[in-house]
Amino acid sequence: MRNAAGTWERVGNYHFVVTINNVAFNGVIVPQYNSDLGYAELSFTGVSPDGVSMWANKIAGTGTTSIAERERVVRY
Repeated sequence: MRNAAGTWERVGNYHFVVTINNVAFNGVIVPQYNSDLGYAELSFTGVSPDGVSMWANKIAGTGTTSIAERERVVRY
């Protein structure tokens, strides 16, 4: 997802809604260990109503955020 722009809204203690290109991803903020940096950072992971998952984390020292979108999740 290159040059994505959007908004975010906190819902509760650690639940968030991130909206990118008019698609809302419901998810959570969690600490995640970054093996490249050697410490934990906050990361977002969420899923859209259509089953598309995504995650994001801040790129250290840049003030920007890295976002990855995955293929549709198979629903069981």
